[in-house]
Amino acid sequence: MSELSIFRAYDVRGIYGSTINENICRKIGAAFGHFINNDTKHDTSTVYIARDVRLSSESLQKSFVEGVLTQGKNIIDLGVIPLTAAAFYAWKNQKYLAYITASHMPKEWNGIKFFTPEGIGFSEPSNNEIKKIY
Repeated sequence: MSELSIFRAYDVRGIYGSTINENICRKIGAAFGHFINNDTKHDTSTVYIARDVRLSSESLQKSFVEGVLTQGKNIIDLGVIPLTAAAFYAWKNQKYLAYITASHMPKEWNGIKFFTPEGIGFSEPSNNEIKKIY
């Protein structure tokens, strides 16, 4: 299975240790940071990051952050927080958000959901653009 298969229409998801790992998350973080550089409407200097309680979320988040930092971004770590609370906080502050989760998938899965400063989850074209940069 190709690494690119983890890029879905509205998020990134894979089985931890198999199709998604720290190295892949680091590269996705760099691609995400590069992608938001093209936004001329918002301040993209700072990105919010948060995660769910999955056992692999903390290490994937750390690696994702390492990738984002290579693009010259600042990070505000919201820690373990419900997705809706993180999205609301990012929206209120008009910042991009990356949230480490596989949502309703089984525990061996993990992934990333991206949100715009307007609090809207990334669309399929935006996720496809991150995939192309990756």
